[in-house]
Amino acid sequence: MQTTEEAVEEKNDSEVNDESNVNPPGTLPIVKKPITLTVGISQSSAVEDWETNKQTLYMEEKTNINLNYESNRTRGFYRS
Repeated sequence: MQTTEEAVEEKNDSEVNDESNVNPPGTLPIVKKPITLTVGISQSSAVEDWETNKQTLYMEEKTNINLNYESNRTRGFYRS
C-alpha cells in the first residue's frame, strides 16, 4: 500500500512532463531553460547591489532563474 507522501510524489513526478520547462521537485536547476522573475524588495544598506550580490548570482546559477530586483527606492516609493 502506498503512503500519502508517496502518492503525492508520484503525482508530482507525472505532472512534470518532457515538454515542461520545470524539472522534477528537488532537482536543480529548477527550470531547464532560463527564465526571469521580477522581485519587489525593500532597499537594504547591507546589500550594495542586488544584481551583482554573490548570493543572488549563486541562486541564479543553481536555479536557472534570473532575478530582476525592483527596490522601493528605484520605483520612487522611498521615504526618508
